[in-house]
Amino acid sequence: MKNHIAPGYMDRIIRNAKPFVIQERVLDVSWNNHLSEEANRIKIEIERLVLEGDQPTSRLNSDWRRRFEDVVYALINSPEFIFVP
Repeated sequence: MKNHIAPGYMDRIIRNAKPFVIQERVLDVSWNNHLSEEANRIKIEIERLVLEGDQPTSRLNSDWRRRFEDVVYALINSPEFIFVP
């Protein structure tokens, strides 16, 4: 795994990369308004945002970030994960 992420490690950080724009706050649905049409629309929008997921960071080199994500995925999904120190 070290051979997979070692190339490009020193150049992985992109200087002066702009951070993500913070998303606007979504209104909450409570017992007071859970039967309204607006509450349903809010929940559908929240579901869409969750399924869409977070954008990949622009602060890391995309090739190195993908290789790192592959290593993390392989570690977490390995049967021996509970024994990895």
